[in-house]
Amino acid sequence: MCETRLHKVIARGIVLVLALCAVMSDAIADTRLSGESAVVEADTVTITDATGRQVRVGLPVKRIAFHHFQTAEAIQILNAWDRVVARGRDLDAALFRGLADIPVISAQGVYDIDVERVLALEADVLLSIDLPMAGADELIARLSPHVPVVSLNFRDPETFDDNLHKLALLLGKQHEAQTYLTWYHAVVAQLQAKAATVPEAQKPRVFVKTSWGEPSDIQSFSDLSPGIAERNALTASVNAAQDLPSQGGWVQAVDPEWLIAQDIDAMVIMDVVHQGYGFGVTDRTPLERHRQAVMALPAFSLWPAVQRDQVYMISGELFATPRFIIGFAYMAKWFHPERYRDLSPEALHGEYLQRFMRVPADVQKQGVFVHPDRP
Repeated sequence: MCETRLHKVIARGIVLVLALCAVMSDAIADTRLSGESAVVEADTVTITDATGRQVRVGLPVKRIAFHHFQTAEAIQILNAWDRVVARGRDLDAALFRGLADIPVISAQGVYDIDVERVLALEADVLLSIDLPMAGADELIARLSPHVPVVSLNFRDPETFDDNLHKLALLLGKQHEAQTYLTWYHAVVAQLQAKAATVPEAQKPRVFVKTSWGEPSDIQSFSDLSPGIAERNALTASVNAAQDLPSQGGWVQAVDPEWLIAQDIDAMVIMDVVHQGYGFGVTDRTPLERHRQAVMALPAFSLWPAVQRDQVYMISGELFATPRFIIGFAYMAKWFHPERYRDLSPEALHGEYLQRFMRVPADVQKQGVFVHPDRP
């Protein structure tokens, strides 16, 4: 979770030209932005956002407020960080410059926003996200009509292109969006080509554990969760929790008795581990301690995955941000090291950081994002 931003005002005429090009040019624009999805007028653009709301935003957008960390990376991908005037919490200073100088508007809850500060900072737009949690409608009601609220999600492969193009249209950054998506789809194609060679019988049954930190807290995701079907396809694996009862795909508490009865080939732990991940981390002890504690739980200890040491840990930010494609690459390599032997998730991560997060090369080689550090 992280922050950094770019601010340079693009003249109204240039923004309008770029916006129109984004709608009309096959080389730049996604045709899904035609019709009701996004309508460009003389000095406004109307976006159909992730909630299905039609939101009218004045152009050019010079002052951005946002409250969720996934949005921060999308803004940085489009090289528009210098327009950010208000931000969310929990951002990594290695990725986003000048954090100390940008007011924080978010509190504990996803939609718990300091509305008065957003208004005082004269933001042109508040970039929000669409999650199945209470508070979004109230936030929109409090800010509108003073500041338009546009919800865009950047963690779901199915809607990622569309959402990034809409953000690019708002910011006049269509070229940057297309540059990133060209790279992104090349990675997707590489994973797809390998996954297509894996017979169904050779796809491992995988259990992905997530929690807010306790080894004994066992949550997961069914196939109803955004991005899981794509994850299964690109990593040539089967989600063991695919049919478990869930809330929008989130399995809040997995039955230990069900777990004991499972035959799991590989396990991925996505738990929050204090001081476990990040650019400044050098000590893997907290991660290994947590990993051993999870493996020792009766629900998991007899699994083939545990017996064969096919248990991996990964930072949640490699799934809850545009970096989900990097997370998929790591999982594919773990599950099929021979078949994906020419795939380097580390190299992809480094390229993403250098080209699209604009992180210095020396920083890319620091930190911990997966454990153990092996296929």
